[in-house]
Amino acid sequence: MAMKFRQRPAAEERLKKLARGIEALTRKDEERIRQAREIAELRKQSARELHSLCAGFVAALNSMLSGVTVELSPVEFTETFLRDPGVNVYQINASGRLVQVAFEATDSPTSTDKIRVPYFFEGAVRCFNQELLERVAIHEMPLYCCLEKGKAAWVLFDAPAQRTLPFNQERLISMMELLL
Repeated sequence: MAMKFRQRPAAEERLKKLARGIEALTRKDEERIRQAREIAELRKQSARELHSLCAGFVAALNSMLSGVTVELSPVEFTETFLRDPGVNVYQINASGRLVQVAFEATDSPTSTDKIRVPYFFEGAVRCFNQELLERVAIHEMPLYCCLEKGKAAWVLFDAPAQRTLPFNQERLISMMELLL
């Protein structure tokens, strides 16, 4: 003989509220997972674009040089080398004069801890040579990959002016000029 449990109206309302709460949490979890996947894809795409910027700069410079070659490391971008988590480094070497681009993913999908615009990669662009290393005078600017309106953009943060600057070929030229 099966027993039926009769629930009091208050308990039944609480169960309904609990069920709605669980369903709402499930929707929130699904949204977080969707956002995490989107950010992971944006990270891959942005790392690829940053490497492409560096590769384009190196190719343009090499096309104007004779007898010397500027090198990019790694030579090619592959997603398998993207460290997430971990530090990623692209390095441009012109006869011992280095521009180093280092970046890593934020702990959360995006952050606004260091600049006001949400970003998902943070790092620095450094330029140095042996002389600067001996004087402990490495030029460095903070680097962020920001997210605005669903699009990613690499920017440098100019601390004295409290503003961001697009990280592009012009900035790479300026940094390499510091080493001459």
